[in-house]
Amino acid sequence: MIPAVIFFLIGLWVHDAAAAEKDAADFTLPDLKGEAFTLSSLRGEIVLLKLGTTWCASCTEQSREIEALAPYLAENEVHVVEVYLQDTLAAVKQLQGESPPPFSRMVVMDDGRVQRLYNVYAIPRLILIDRAQKIEHDGSLLRRDALKKLLESSL
Repeated sequence: MIPAVIFFLIGLWVHDAAAAEKDAADFTLPDLKGEAFTLSSLRGEIVLLKLGTTWCASCTEQSREIEALAPYLAENEVHVVEVYLQDTLAAVKQLQGESPPPFSRMVVMDDGRVQRLYNVYAIPRLILIDRAQKIEHDGSLLRRDALKKLLESSL
């Protein structure tokens, strides 16, 4: 059991280390209003890219952890891009609600491109992209304290 846990933890560390300094794959997808959004339009900004679905409880939990940091995200001008995989526009709109969060957030609908570009095999997936559009972190669910600590190291 212990060797399996160690292997898993090393795998997470290697995955994150391998992601560092890799260019973030660019994409253009429609937002909830049908307007085109391109990731590279945020070059020069810190971006938190969340990949998930409406039907994934952990994805919803990750969104709540991100929203809990709303004042911090707004103050530090961190842009959140939520990409919904294998979802309907109606389901995403219902989940998002009417009122926008008090920080920069873009919600887009994937048509399969982002899932392939980022080789998504588990959700939620959380990717931190630096100002040069390099991936600084690529991993799974992060609680607000760990997420804030990660963001602090990037600012």
